[in-house]
Amino acid sequence: MLKAYILSAIRRYQKNGGAKSHFNLSCNFSPSCSEYTHQAISHYGVCKGLILHG
Repeated sequence: MLKAYILSAIRRYQKNGGAKSHFNLSCNFSPSCSEYTHQAISHYGVCKGLILHG
């Protein structure tokens, strides 16, 4: 439940413009930080995914 909510929030953030729209910054990384976080949470779960991101 929490995992699905967080992944949905990340996708909504990306769909609404991501860092450029929300913070007026461009991402220099590939994959973007939000995509990396989405992948980590999808693969490892919420706790370990957030630790790997951070």
